[in-house]
Amino acid sequence: MPVDNEITFDLEQFQADFYESRFRYPGAVMGWGTGKTLLLILRVITQSEAYPDNLGLIVRKKFTDLRDSTIKDFERYTGLHVPMSTKEITWPGTNSVIMFRHGDELTGLQNINLGWYAIEQAEEFDSADEFDMLRGRTRRELTANPNFDTSGQYHDFLEWLITPYWDPEKDKMVVGRRIGMVIANANGHNWVWRRWIKGIIGNTEYDGHEADTNANRHNLPSDFIKDLAAMQSDNAAKYRRYVLNDHKEMDVKGAYYAATLAEMYKADRIGKVKHNINYPVHVILDFGYTSALWFVQEVGCNVHAIRYYEEQGRGIERWVGLLKEYAVEHKYRYGDIVVPCDMDSGCTKIITGESALETLRGFGYNAEPLAKEKSVDEGIVRTIKFMAIAHIDAEDCEQGIVCLERYHQRLNATMSTDEVDVFTGSPDKDGYDHGADAWRYVSKAFYAGMIRNDSHNTVTAEQAAKWAVKYKRVG
Repeated sequence: MPVDNEITFDLEQFQADFYESRFRYPGAVMGWGTGKTLLLILRVITQSEAYPDNLGLIVRKKFTDLRDSTIKDFERYTGLHVPMSTKEITWPGTNSVIMFRHGDELTGLQNINLGWYAIEQAEEFDSADEFDMLRGRTRRELTANPNFDTSGQYHDFLEWLITPYWDPEKDKMVVGRRIGMVIANANGHNWVWRRWIKGIIGNTEYDGHEADTNANRHNLPSDFIKDLAAMQSDNAAKYRRYVLNDHKEMDVKGAYYAATLAEMYKADRIGKVKHNINYPVHVILDFGYTSALWFVQEVGCNVHAIRYYEEQGRGIERWVGLLKEYAVEHKYRYGDIVVPCDMDSGCTKIITGESALETLRGFGYNAEPLAKEKSVDEGIVRTIKFMAIAHIDAEDCEQGIVCLERYHQRLNATMSTDEVDVFTGSPDKDGYDHGADAWRYVSKAFYAGMIRNDSHNTVTAEQAAKWAVKYKRVG
């Protein structure tokens, strides 16, 4: 750190691991009192000092939180004043600019050229859209600061920041590490959890760090620790989420199924649910540009959801191919394929000459349409009742569970305020609704007697393979 604005802290190991991350996208999902904001500010300062004329952006979803929390914390740690007229400062000695913006202002940053960006309280954003938009703006050409101080406890990391490296795309040595950071509290299996905790298969650029409040307990005030102990009984859900960093606990405003899912977790009805070869596998399909499939079995008096799958932009032949693949790989013996009532409409006949339902039956499957739902609200109430006898496999239905966790009422943006949320009474169409709609169809099929073990039109792996060859339309 330069002598003009020297800031020193003794970091705990879990904090240093995040600060020294050499990945493009480091993230910290940690409990209260773990120093997340401090770590973000330290990394921001480091980026601003390592590269002169750098430009970076700190984002918070709401303006009031940006003004009253994020900017205030930055001023407290750095001793610098951020004018509210511009919401940005120039870091002394390097001419690097640090900008502060809230979510609604991001759409105006179309031509910005960033060297870094950071989202504070990333769980406040419903999706990764804002993060990914900023990814496309992080392409600033950087040069190393010749006066950058790399001495001290973290000298290896600091030297790494300004050391030239080979860029195969440019076919030359370059300088500058462009990064995007997030810090967050746990909030269920949201987009932050999927990228930094669970991880994206095949993507090595994300680096997630976790810690609960107890990891920093010895640095926190004793009365704060005592109050948290009381919260363990006063509000156990908040304690598990914010103190223990429990990703099973979430706070989705207007969520339909969150409380029911929490009860299912506590009752161990979300966990390992094995495929039972003695019973047929029924498939409940919500077909469209984004199609969602639940694979379920009736076992005793309960329904076991053993697999969930969704994909975009594929036709009905793709789903037949998937059914064949699962029949061969997982030894599924299919019972009914339950589809929405509109799959027997004449819309697809204009293109293919047959409805989607007829196409599915043409491959030999016992496809049955559901009766039209009287109302979505009525279906949601029925589904909550149904979940009392449902068991869900946590691994193979993971994305489906995420859909159920995040499924919520649409916010009335015009009538809502920072203090009061007003909802429209209708589900939000944010992408999670596809899996939730298909789950609602599962409950309807169950009460209609369509998920049963006495189906005589079951499809074996051998039959599925034979029909796939016959039709030659399976992708």
